[in-house]
Amino acid sequence: MANIYVSSGTSFSATINITYPAGSTCTVSNYKKTWTAPNTTGSWTFKANEVGHYTVKAVSGSKSKEKEVLITAEGQVETITLTFETILWEAGSD
Repeated sequence: MANIYVSSGTSFSATINITYPAGSTCTVSNYKKTWTAPNTTGSWTFKANEVGHYTVKAVSGSKSKEKEVLITAEGQVETITLTFETILWEAGSD
């Protein structure tokens, strides 16, 4: 199990730098709240205010992609890149 740092001060800040498909809606969730990116440009710097697991998700129509990140320390910086995958195949091909 990972060691989790508990800040002794009144504020806690860690950063999750997120790149996601432009035009998508991006959210970050933890066990008690969901935040939505202020725009759909494809880039968001999210400031986590406490330790814990965060789920980063991008959605566009029927496409979605998500990744988990664990924040354990004050000042921690994580980078997440979300991309949608398209699988193409031709029916009847070998």
